[in-house]
Amino acid sequence: MNLLSAKSVLTASIRVLAVSAALVAGEASAQQTPPESAPAPASIAIQPPVEVSGADQAPWIKVCNNDPALKKEVCRTGYDLRSAGSQNLIASMLVMDNAGPKPNSFRLLLQVPNSLMIQPGLKVKVDEDKEQDVKFAICFPENCLAAMDVGEAQITRLKSAKTFKISAVRENNQGVTFIVPMTTFKAAIEGQATPAEEVQKRDAEIQQKADDTAKTMEERLLEAQRKAQQAQ
Repeated sequence: MNLLSAKSVLTASIRVLAVSAALVAGEASAQQTPPESAPAPASIAIQPPVEVSGADQAPWIKVCNNDPALKKEVCRTGYDLRSAGSQNLIASMLVMDNAGPKPNSFRLLLQVPNSLMIQPGLKVKVDEDKEQDVKFAICFPENCLAAMDVGEAQITRLKSAKTFKISAVRENNQGVTFIVPMTTFKAAIEGQATPAEEVQKRDAEIQQKADDTAKTMEERLLEAQRKAQQAQ
């Protein structure tokens, strides 16, 4: 799922909003009923994180449309972190303008692979600032989403940032950090929205490149198999 696709953004936004409301209600209930004391969980040794920075420094993209769930126009400024060669989507970061519970607030959506441990959640870090914890909101068969509401001060900080790091723990206890470049974020969020047809054209070009890469790899594999058979 590509968060910059209008259809997937809408679906993800509605689901995240619903889950966020449920989480808030759950937290309120938990505050009213003190939890019983429980033994501390055993500590797990986490291996040093592997950093994933993607294929290139592609620019951030901004799209705007009317959101039926929020009943107003919402602009989404996002970045897709893709692998080199295959152009497979690794992770995405999306800033939803005017989408938080308060005026002039924003909602930050993070999309990561679903092969990560749910309980530790995510840790995010802007440049060398202090890390923040972010809980997962919902998981799909192909990926998981985390959401957090941020204010103008945090958006201003993002505009001057160089990198935004998203850290998690894989199921084998191997840490992983997805590095999102922020150098074009300021220009994107302050600029005009990218027309839908341009976004569609970009997606088609990415898909074509991915298909071409897959075809080339398949041809190389078949050629290697043919040579191996001839050598026998």
